Parts: sequence; structure tokens; C-alpha cells
Amino acid sequence: PAASYKSLNSGNCVKVEKVDDAADYQGCLAAMVDCGITDAEKDQIWHSVSGIMGILNAEFKPSGETCELDGKGKDWVMRAAKSWQVDGDVLHKELLTTTRVARGDKFTKQHTVSAATDTRDAMVKALYDELFSWLVDKINSTAAVSDFKNFVGLLDIFGFEDF
Repeated sequence: PAASYKSLNSGNCVKVEKVDDAADYQGCLAAMVDCGITDAEKDQIWHSVSGIMGILNAEFKPSGETCELDGKGKDWVMRAAKSWQVDGDVLHKELLTTTRVARGDKFTKQHTVSAATDTRDAMVKALYDELFSWLVDKINSTAAVSDFKNFVGLLDIFGFEDF
């Protein structure tokens, strides 16, 4: 349910009166068709969004001087990994550690809660940015003409600019 996703319920307003989410979703799907987005691409879009929403639910808790995923955090990471079709154990490790190479030697350091949260948020921002850019390119390609006087501009005024 929508209420289980922090990214959807952070404002304590999952349902808005006079807004028909199902109708809006159908409108979104129709717009995707109009923009030439294939069924396979739609699936990839929804899997990307699902992974983003899920991983944002993964929270970290202190463990000595480092951190670990709290409660259901690992479940959320594994769900995101499944949505993105990546190895869940690798994603889990990458969220909690950083590896550096100096003079040919590898050093792995455990993240603090703050560093792990920053890593998660930076990954989500990058994924969201790539998805948004791809969508803009796809939409623009359907409207591509050699001579035009009018255009449609998109401005993303809400996003991950402020963590």
C-alpha cells in the first residue's frame, strides 16, 4: 500500500480528496503510449521507480562506530535489488561500506549512519536523474521536427535538490 512508502507518505497525505489516482495512472499510461514508450520500457520505468521508492525505506542504525540496516531495511534493499535486477547482497554491501584503492591495496571502510544515508540518497538521486533525462529525451524524440515555432518545455521543480 502507498502508506508503507516513506517517499509517498512523508507529508501524511497519501489520499487527496477529488483526486482519482487510478484515473491519473491510466492517463499516465496513455501518455506513455502517445510518446512511443514500449511495454518493455514501461516495465523498466515502473521497476526503476519501485526500486527507488523501496530503497528510500531502508534506514540505518548505529552499530558501534559504524552502522547497519535497521529492522526491515535489508528487506527493502532486497526488494529494490530485485526491481533493478541487481545482486541484493552486493547492493547491501555497497550501501554499508566504501572501498578505496591506494598504491594497489584495497581498503574497505564501514559507513557511519550519515555516510550510508548519503550513499543511498546519492544513488537514488542519480537513478531519478537518469530516468527523468531519458523520459525527456523520449518525449522530445516524438516531437522532433526540422522546423518548429512552438515547443513544449519541461521543468522539474521538485526533486532531490535538497537533502
